[in-house]
Amino acid sequence: RVKTLLVDAGFKVTAVGNADLDDYKKTEIQAKKTVDKEFLKQLEAILKKSFVVDAIAIPPSVASQTTDVVVIIGSSTK
Repeated sequence: RVKTLLVDAGFKVTAVGNADLDDYKKTEIQAKKTVDKEFLKQLEAILKKSFVVDAIAIPPSVASQTTDVVVIIGSSTK
């Protein structure tokens, strides 16, 4: 469902999978420092239409990943 939402909004989704934990309440956007801030604002705006979005984070684990952005969908919806 979220992949369709993002693709319809013009975003490229390269992979879909399960989070490491299943207790996320808020949706998280994890991004590398090199990701354009405007891109992240647009992504956040799309997700906020359906989900409660936490602040955008740049955790160390994302820096070592091959993808620039990871979205973890939480259980809280609007």
